[in-house]
Amino acid sequence: MGRKEEGGETMMRKPILCTDGTVISVQASSGHYCSPKSDGAFAYSAVEVLIDKPNDPEGYNKTDKLHTWMTPETLMEVIKQHGGIIGGQLPPLDFGNHQLVDSAQLNIANEGNAWWEEQQVEKQAEEAQRRREYGYVHPTVDDYDPMYDDPNYEEPEGDEEQ
Repeated sequence: MGRKEEGGETMMRKPILCTDGTVISVQASSGHYCSPKSDGAFAYSAVEVLIDKPNDPEGYNKTDKLHTWMTPETLMEVIKQHGGIIGGQLPPLDFGNHQLVDSAQLNIANEGNAWWEEQQVEKQAEEAQRRREYGYVHPTVDDYDPMYDDPNYEEPEGDEEQ
């Protein structure tokens, strides 16, 4: 699966180890059977897969090992059939449903914005309460605003430390 190209080796990801001992190599780059056939794709709608079960000599020759152009949905089914992933690397996969994903991301962003706006309203309410109770209070040095200083204020004279 790791074909050489003019510029060197294609990127190889660590194979996935499944809970039943199956090793699944999932690769996608300009040197693999995948779509898009690119090294820097945002996500792949088809990938090259090599399935191997090294500790199963009886089933060793019964399994089609190399699968080209496997969809992410099919890949997830294969992984599920082998008990799930213990570890390894997958290329970024495109499961489609772009409108659904975009809609969910927009909802998440809107919820985040609503939370932030709520925090700002609470902060302003706290500052207004503080002003009513104590006059202007500088919460931090960075928050200092000379506009709130009283120009007629004079330091009281008294015992100064020497």
